[in-house]
Amino acid sequence: KDYQGTRDNYVYAYFPAGEDGGSYCENGDYLLLGRVPKYDLLDRAAWAFFAGLDEAGKPIWNSDDHRTEPVFHYPLMTGENHVSYNPGIRRYIMGNYGFLDEAGNPRPYHAVGGWPASALRSQLTLFEAPEPWGPWSSFYQDDNWGTYGDYQPSFPTKWMSGDGKTMLMVSSGSFDDYNMTLQKVTLTLAER
Repeated sequence: KDYQGTRDNYVYAYFPAGEDGGSYCENGDYLLLGRVPKYDLLDRAAWAFFAGLDEAGKPIWNSDDHRTEPVFHYPLMTGENHVSYNPGIRRYIMGNYGFLDEAGNPRPYHAVGGWPASALRSQLTLFEAPEPWGPWSSFYQDDNWGTYGDYQPSFPTKWMSGDGKTMLMVSSGSFDDYNMTLQKVTLTLAER
């Protein structure tokens, strides 16, 4: 609430993109990252974009969106992803979805020629990272997450336990009825 517990005074936003230069809500290729001071969201001139890391491993921010560098790659499977910070485990959590055909190949909803609903299923992949710009590591994948369009997984911070090991994932279920779906996620952390 009121941007409490954030890392700094910026709002971070991810932008899905494809190698063809298009922006897709699913089955794209990568994510770009921008940030803006929290009180300047509507001021385009206040935005800066991730442009890689410097020699010390610190992020480079540039106002020129043509100089941005992807922070996440998942060719033909990158969705319109949501990222939440889990303070209990000090990690950023990202849910990614994409659509697969009967053979398990990426099948974008926006693909030319269409497809029958029976030939489509959703893939859910969960990623974690120490920073909003990564590096991202996969920790869960379900190639049969749902049929006919389950999408938009996110992890509201309000529904994370204090130790970060229990979260509720919110997603939209199927194109037929657009149900809000809640799934409990329990994490087992590796020893460090």
